[in-house]
Amino acid sequence: MKPLFINQITIQAEVMAVTDYLMDVTNLPEWNPSIQAIKINEDNYQIIRMEQAINQTETVTVSKESQKIIFQIYGDILSYILTFELEKNAENTNVTEKLTILENHKLHLPIVFYKPIVKQAFAKNLTFLKQRLANENITI
Repeated sequence: MKPLFINQITIQAEVMAVTDYLMDVTNLPEWNPSIQAIKINEDNYQIIRMEQAINQTETVTVSKESQKIIFQIYGDILSYILTFELEKNAENTNVTEKLTILENHKLHLPIVFYKPIVKQAFAKNLTFLKQRLANENITI
């Protein structure tokens, strides 16, 4: 599957610190301001948004493969895979974010019309993630 888009950012934190932070889904509201609440279920998380979005609610599972953190997200309209690839860069971490749409979506328009808006929203959240980790001075 080809990603809809790729965003990249460098975060002033070690790879393990970024990994641990991303693996804890309960941290999402700290760097994604549209999230109002997270409900922890037995094997997944339910996200509820307070702002208008393509999905108002989503079910999320998170996994780790080598230097990748993978969020599988199932929404009421759009389901997708969000992958964060982490690479050490001196004292920093390069983060490459890839969003891949799962085929069974319920969008009214072709996905290409949503691409610039979604890419920008995810890039903004990556900037919030960077700021959050920098403010915390998180290290291992």
